[in-house]
Amino acid sequence: MNNLIITLGILFISHSIYAQDDPLHTILSENATARGKQVNVYTSGYYSPSYYSLGVTAELELAKLAKSKIFGKAGYNHVQIGWDRGFSIGVSQIFGKKSSHFEYSLGAHYFFDTDDNDEISYFSPSSWIFPMLEAGYRYQKPDGGFIFRTGVGITGLYFGIGYGF
Repeated sequence: MNNLIITLGILFISHSIYAQDDPLHTILSENATARGKQVNVYTSGYYSPSYYSLGVTAELELAKLAKSKIFGKAGYNHVQIGWDRGFSIGVSQIFGKKSSHFEYSLGAHYFFDTDDNDEISYFSPSSWIFPMLEAGYRYQKPDGGFIFRTGVGITGLYFGIGYGF
């Protein structure tokens, strides 16, 4: 696990150094600072035949492009099977200018166990990282308000409701 943290740190630092001339970095930086950032908070439920998961996710708008928005996201999950808890981090992009959007998300889930005394064991042999890959439908007005989302991901079907500020 320590090797993973060191590797991610090196990748982040190297990306930060080289991203200064990157056109996407310029678009993200200019758009995020030139206007107010939208923040979304929603609950999520995941279901597959072998387990279910409930969680809360927060998104921060990173960029508004011609026909889409890009969000950074982080969440906390409670999982019904073997892993009691988990965190997620990723990036979402929604397409569409009105209220109906196609969305996809990429990122990672980190699951960890609790022992018999409900003490968290972050680095136990059974904690692990699982990829986040989701695609689906999102109802959300361009300026925020009520959010409804549903779709399919690697871990199964998902749905969620929330609010955008």
